[in-house]
Amino acid sequence: MDELIDYAKKWIGVPYRWGGENFFGVDCSGYIRQVLKSVNVCPSYDMTAHGLYRYFMEYGILLDKPKKGALVFFGDSNLIRHVSLCINSWQMIEAGGGTSSTKTRSDADASNAFVRIRPISRRIDLVHYIMPDYPKELFDE
Repeated sequence: MDELIDYAKKWIGVPYRWGGENFFGVDCSGYIRQVLKSVNVCPSYDMTAHGLYRYFMEYGILLDKPKKGALVFFGDSNLIRHVSLCINSWQMIEAGGGTSSTKTRSDADASNAFVRIRPISRRIDLVHYIMPDYPKELFDE
């Protein structure tokens, strides 16, 4: 699991960009998709945060508390607005701070929007923690 978290941390500082999915800019779901692709547990089609929630509600394990590697979903169960990754029991790494109008590096700089580590508790709209079905070898580290 440490390899996954190390890879996720390599994205720290990448600017937020609505619809982005690469090192030039990512939104929350694009970032999570790229991290999950690194261990081959991501669906092959593009998904929003809500789409990822629906997918992993079916193909993941619902948790009652944060755990390293779990996805953290925010919003409400009818509309998930944000997704991040637990890096331990109290912190998450996320592409955050931006909105649908954050489309350039200067937009991201102006709103302090980038991939960053934050306490999970900083948000009040937590919906669920879900552990994806990671390859067994991730747990053998």
